[in-house]
Amino acid sequence: MNYQILMIDDNPADIRLMIEAFKEIDLFKRMECFYAYEGEEAMNFLQASSKTNQDLKLILLDLNLPRINGKELLAFIKNDLHLRKIPVIVVSNSDYYKDMEDCIALNANGYLQKPNDFKSLVKFATSIQNCLENNEQVSTQQIMQEYGQLKAAI
Repeated sequence: MNYQILMIDDNPADIRLMIEAFKEIDLFKRMECFYAYEGEEAMNFLQASSKTNQDLKLILLDLNLPRINGKELLAFIKNDLHLRKIPVIVVSNSDYYKDMEDCIALNANGYLQKPNDFKSLVKFATSIQNCLENNEQVSTQQIMQEYGQLKAAI
């Protein structure tokens, strides 16, 4: 089975590291990863995927994006009838409590600081893999519990 995941981050190196973590655990070959490097690009992709009933299993969203920031994009996703069912985990460098509160208020399914080393990133990727393989729907709560380094969970 191919799992479709959208990663939205303005730093190509962060996306590349996440891909390497998925490869490390042999998940990447069973995934279809989509990428957006800024908010407007992500919004356009999501609008198109909504119209074609694309089966995205998970969105990993950075907050600091050009043009349309992560909070605005999260609000757009959670206010759209077709997109709101897609679990969104905010993965940000920010540990600013207000950012976490804002994301909770916008119905993010999870919030965590970006892993700061590759071993932690692989652990996060493994928690995503376990969730995808064991559930029909992605349980971000399971991902957050397995990963174990969350700053705030919803």
